[in-house]
Amino acid sequence: LGLPRLRTDSNFFNFFPEDSQPKIAYNLVKEKFTGSESVEIVVEGDLQDPKLLTAMKGFQEELKATGIIGEPTSLVNILERTNQAMHEGNPDYKTVPDDEALIAQYLLLVEMSDDTYLSKFVTPDYRQARIQALVKDTSSSGTARLLAAIEELKEKHFPSDKVRVTETGIIVLIDALAEMIIKGQINGLIFALIAVLLILLLLLRSWQGSILSVILIGFVTIINFGVMGWLGIPLDIVTVLISSIGVGVGIDYSIHIYSRYLEGKRKGLDVKEAITVAVTGTGKSIASNAVAVISGFIVLVFSTFPPFRYFGILVSLIMFFAAAGALLFIPAVTVWQASWQRSNRKIKLEV
Repeated sequence: LGLPRLRTDSNFFNFFPEDSQPKIAYNLVKEKFTGSESVEIVVEGDLQDPKLLTAMKGFQEELKATGIIGEPTSLVNILERTNQAMHEGNPDYKTVPDDEALIAQYLLLVEMSDDTYLSKFVTPDYRQARIQALVKDTSSSGTARLLAAIEELKEKHFPSDKVRVTETGIIVLIDALAEMIIKGQINGLIFALIAVLLILLLLLRSWQGSILSVILIGFVTIINFGVMGWLGIPLDIVTVLISSIGVGVGIDYSIHIYSRYLEGKRKGLDVKEAITVAVTGTGKSIASNAVAVISGFIVLVFSTFPPFRYFGILVSLIMFFAAAGALLFIPAVTVWQASWQRSNRKIKLEV
C-alpha cells in the first residue's frame, strides 16, 4: 500500500537538515529571489526575424504564467527595453519591433555599447539565443512539471522545422542524471535477482529452494519500497542503492536455512524433521547474525545527515525481514508444499 506513495527526488539540498545553514540560506534565496537554480532554453533560428522573436515572447510569457519559474530573461527583453528607450521611455513601446531592419539596428546599437552583455543571450551570428529563468520548485516533481510545460509550449509557439528549441541547465542535468542512476539501479536489481536465481540453482541444485529464496528477497525489496512510501522517504541516488545491498546481504539467510534443510533430507529425515533441525540449528546463527548486522546499521539513525539516517533505517528493515522470512516463510512454504504433494499422491493412488 505504500508503493503508490513512493516518490523520486533529485534535489541535493533535501539532503541537508532544515536547520542547517546551507538549507536556511537556500530556502531564503528560493523565497526572496524566486530560486537559486536556473533553466536554460536554447532557441536556434533566424533571431532577427520579428516572427520568431514574437514567438519567443509568447513562449516566455506563458511559461512564466505557469508559476513554475520567475521572470525569464532573453534577447527579447533586451530588444523591448531598447525599443522603449528609443521612444523616450514610453511604456507603450516596450515591445519587440516588427521591422527586421530596425531590429538589426537595435542589435548593432546594443553591441556597440556593451557587447559582453549581449553575448550572454545570443551568439555573434544571431542564430542561437538563450532564455534564462530561475526555477521555484527544483524537486523531481517540479522539474517534471517544468519540462512538460516547456514541451507543450514548444509545440505551440515553435511549430516550424526551421526553429529548434532545447532545454538544459543544472536542474535539467541533475534530474537526467538522477533518472539514469535510478533506472540503472532498478535494472541492476532485476539483473541481480536473475543472477542470484542462477547461482542458487548451481549451489542448492533445487528449483524449489532457489525460487523460494528469490521470491523472499524480492518480496523484502517490495516491502522496502512500501516502507519508504509510508515514511515519506524519497527514492533518490542514495536510497535506490539500498535494495541492491539488501539482495546481496539478505539472500545469505535463505541460503543457510535451505542448505541445512537439504542436508537433513540427505541424512534421511522427513520434511518436518529436516526443517525443525534447520530452524533450531542454523536459525540461531541467522538470528544472532541479523541482530549484529542490524545493530551495526541502526546507529546511522543518529546521523545528522538525512540520507545516512534513511540508509540505517532501511538496511536494518531489510535485514530484519530477510531473516524473519528465512526463519518463517521458507519453512512454512516448504512444509506446506510437501503436505500438498503427499495429498496429491494419495488422491492419485485412490483413483
